[in-house]
Amino acid sequence: NEGLKTIERVQDLTLQDKISMFFIAGDIAYADTGFDKFGIEYEEMWNNFMRKIEPIGSKIPVMMSVGNHEADCYDSKCSSD
Repeated sequence: NEGLKTIERVQDLTLQDKISMFFIAGDIAYADTGFDKFGIEYEEMWNNFMRKIEPIGSKIPVMMSVGNHEADCYDSKCSSD
């Protein structure tokens, strides 16, 4: 639930036509934290986050950049043989 209040606020502003674009400057879904704490798959964390912002993205453009929480991968599936 990282950033849930922010997502709700941005969604409210979007519905009120008060913003025309949403830019997320990294740390998209804290997937590495989810993996560390809960053993949750990276894809599951990202998919959950994307579902949360889907109502925003259906109304205005959403642009994201990667942050340090997207750069590291502790899942063995991220390693190459």
